[in-house]
Amino acid sequence: KRGGVFTGSLLFFIGIVFVLKHFNILPYEFHDVVPELSIALGLAFFMVFLSDPASVGLLVPTLIFSGVGVVYYLWWWDVLDLYDIRHYARIYWPALIIMMGVAMILSRKKR
Repeated sequence: KRGGVFTGSLLFFIGIVFVLKHFNILPYEFHDVVPELSIALGLAFFMVFLSDPASVGLLVPTLIFSGVGVVYYLWWWDVLDLYDIRHYARIYWPALIIMMGVAMILSRKKR
């Protein structure tokens, strides 16, 4: 069940990106492939979480993949500065490790 939800969601979100590019809503830029794929992966993990809410550990890859894509676009649109991103990454990287540990603990208790 999980594999079908993940694969189907990933193909759906990538298909949406191609449709938006076909109708010129999103520009054809080669450098946008990585953040678009990253956001699609994050949304696919979120869809798997929605299909099985007991698997809280899936929120970590959701936040990581979606966060990378969103931060890229915020940087590209000059909302965030590269130095701000580096500053926050340097300060808050332990929070990511803590979130991963909590997600692993919660997923083991549910089983």
